[in-house]
Amino acid sequence: MKDQELQGILIVDDDEAVEKVTTRMIRRIGYSCAAVSSGEKALERLQREDFDIVISDIAMTGMNGVEFMNKAKERYPHLDFIIMTGYTSEYSYSNIIKAGAIDYLAKPFDQAELQARLERAIKERRLLSELRKSEKRYSTLIENSPDIIYTLDPEGKFTFVGGAVEDLLGFSPQGLLGRHFSSIVYPDDRDRARWRFNERRAGERATKRLELRLKTSMGDPKPFDVDYLATELSAFGVYDGPVTLKDKTFLGTYGVARDITVRKRAEEALQKAKDELEIRVDERTRELRSERDKFQGMLSALGEGVDIINRECIIEYQNEVLMSRFGDKIGEKCHPAYMQLTDPCVHCPIHEAVERDKAEPIELVAADQRNYEISFSPFTDTDGEIKVIRLIRDITKRKVLQAETMRAGHLAALGELAAGVAHEINNPINGIINYAQIIVDQTDGDGEETEIPERIIKEGNRIADIVKNLLSFARDQRMEHSLALPKDILADSLGLVEKQILKDGINLKVDVPDTLPRIRARSQQIQQVFLNILSNSRYVLNKKFPGSHEDKILEIRGEMTRVDEQDFVRVTFYDSGTGIPAPILDQICDPFFTTKPKGEGTGLGLSISYGIVKDHGGRLWFQSVEGEYTKVIVDLPVDNRWRVPDA
Repeated sequence: MKDQELQGILIVDDDEAVEKVTTRMIRRIGYSCAAVSSGEKALERLQREDFDIVISDIAMTGMNGVEFMNKAKERYPHLDFIIMTGYTSEYSYSNIIKAGAIDYLAKPFDQAELQARLERAIKERRLLSELRKSEKRYSTLIENSPDIIYTLDPEGKFTFVGGAVEDLLGFSPQGLLGRHFSSIVYPDDRDRARWRFNERRAGERATKRLELRLKTSMGDPKPFDVDYLATELSAFGVYDGPVTLKDKTFLGTYGVARDITVRKRAEEALQKAKDELEIRVDERTRELRSERDKFQGMLSALGEGVDIINRECIIEYQNEVLMSRFGDKIGEKCHPAYMQLTDPCVHCPIHEAVERDKAEPIELVAADQRNYEISFSPFTDTDGEIKVIRLIRDITKRKVLQAETMRAGHLAALGELAAGVAHEINNPINGIINYAQIIVDQTDGDGEETEIPERIIKEGNRIADIVKNLLSFARDQRMEHSLALPKDILADSLGLVEKQILKDGINLKVDVPDTLPRIRARSQQIQQVFLNILSNSRYVLNKKFPGSHEDKILEIRGEMTRVDEQDFVRVTFYDSGTGIPAPILDQICDPFFTTKPKGEGTGLGLSISYGIVKDHGGRLWFQSVEGEYTKVIVDLPVDNRWRVPDA
């Protein structure tokens, strides 16, 4: 068999010669066939056997070819007919095709023509079969589609409705045919659907993914609990020619509506959950901010500094206390930010805390010349990195108190030592003075014989005065305040250091009038202030002028002044030494701040002096030009409201 899908060919002709020749040619071509002599016999043969193609003569005795074809196709619609005819008019050929034949053969014909007609018929039959299969396949796809598929005529009426229209909307496809599309569009969406549901545009401009609500059937054939369905619509126009053709005819609209109700409900639920989550996040954020603000406020009130340092020693956080003291240093490394060091610390406590999960507290002096105690607490941050929280306490006051306590202890020890030394010195000095006086008494009182013993008496009395001043200065500092002359306090101070000042080649000038009033003061404390200022002046003068020099001047002047309607005694110490650099002028009274080399100063002298003057209700202040001079000005109130025994 040449074509396995062809079940057979039946030849019908009442001319025996034509029948035999045709049968022979078909078999030569390679197809199986059978032959009968009339239409009646052919109908009987078709009842017994299956054929696909019938080649029948048109003019036969009894039933002609067209009558036979009509009866056969009524019973067997799958049959394809090729009519043989001896007529030659075009009218006859057209009538044959109109009658239902797929082709015709004009007698006489040869094998080649017969073969061409058969192969064309077989090809059309095959194409028709594939078309029917395709239609069935697409029909199945449409029937089982989860979407609503439709076509509209140019007026917007349904010409086809398929897919899940009945399941989704409750309308039967037949019930929608001929109805206008607006009848199933939700009323609120009709304006938006007017030019989209019956889309006339094609290509990129056609409607795609338009969200639209469609009405549901509330009665037959299927009732629904909801009155609309959320859909996503895509549609485009159909034309009788290419879209680019100018004179084309609009045939209608093809569209697909997809149910997105579940998706929309999920989106609404998701949006609702998102809104609720945002509200909870906002509430939690406000709570955390409130807790953070409370914590930062508590730390600020306590004056404690807090920062966070990573393993690279970079500052990631500072509280307000640290920012006010050192500035915003976030992003910088801690050793240059706080210590003004170019290299990291030799034994870095940050690394120790990160590696060993602990570190001992340390004490240090920062770049602002204040003392700090730093505690370390390592933790794992949200990024998985181990970092360190540091609590930074300013312990400058504590260190000052400790230093003052030690100084008070030293002074007490010095007082005890001075008392013992004074006793030991005063006894031989008293004997020396008495023996010198005996020598003077035994002479005439004139000449060289009395000069030497009188000098001995004078120097002995000077030693006694020095011991007396030393005892006075070293006495308990907790003594009560009393009325005192500033000139006397200054004289007692100079009695202890004047010889060293003159020995250093310093030109000492003192101008303190006797008319200055008495002040209410603890004399020993004010003497301590004066001695500290004299010591500093002597240091800077010797630094600038290592030997004697006419410009090596220390001048002390006393005067009255009035500040805010209150009388003050002002004592000014002027030296022509190295001066004070302007950037540090406001820091020189800070505890432990010193410009002297290590081992030559503690940085407490002026700090303690400032506290003493302030405690007396006065003011200690400075004027200076670097490289030229320094003025240290002590203002002490005449009446600071202190009660004194003899006031």
